[in-house]
Amino acid sequence: MRIGAVADAAGVPTQTIRFYERKGLLPAPRRNPNGYRDYDASTLTRLAFIRSAQTAGLTLVEITSILDLRRDGANPCTHVHSLLQTKLDEVRVRQEELTVLEAELKGLIRRSERLDPADCSDAQICQIITSGDGDVSARPPSPSSTLERRNAASSSRSRSTSESRWRPASRSWLDCNDATVHPRAAAETAP
Repeated sequence: MRIGAVADAAGVPTQTIRFYERKGLLPAPRRNPNGYRDYDASTLTRLAFIRSAQTAGLTLVEITSILDLRRDGANPCTHVHSLLQTKLDEVRVRQEELTVLEAELKGLIRRSERLDPADCSDAQICQIITSGDGDVSARPPSPSSTLERRNAASSSRSRSTSESRWRPASRSWLDCNDATVHPRAAAETAP
């Protein structure tokens, strides 16, 4: 099977197949006399495995470790169980962080509804974020508390130092000049 046929059957671009070959996720295919790659049916099985493993949240480094175990004749199921348990732990930590973030965002939205955008000064940058009106739920968390939660979760799992680490999504905050955030400002600027 040529690379285009494999790509179509697997539902991936040909560049993905070449990338997986370079990274060792796919074995180098046989070459025809004309230089074209010639793949066998096992390539489709392996591509399906890679896609399923990625859907489960495994990284390419983790998938490679599973394939290496299988290639070496070992049963990778215990290793896979450990990897999946680690992913589940990461999901739980992320859910806790998202719950905290949800409360913070709700507090900031409540604050934005109480404050007058006309009172926002250059020194504050944005009063929604910096206003110290005692509403603790609307304040961003201290970096140390978030870091401590992440460190506690990461210390409970063993991961390769060469592997890329999971990172939470970056936060973007509200802009005082965005009238859609401030209903009063939108009403004041409406024609």
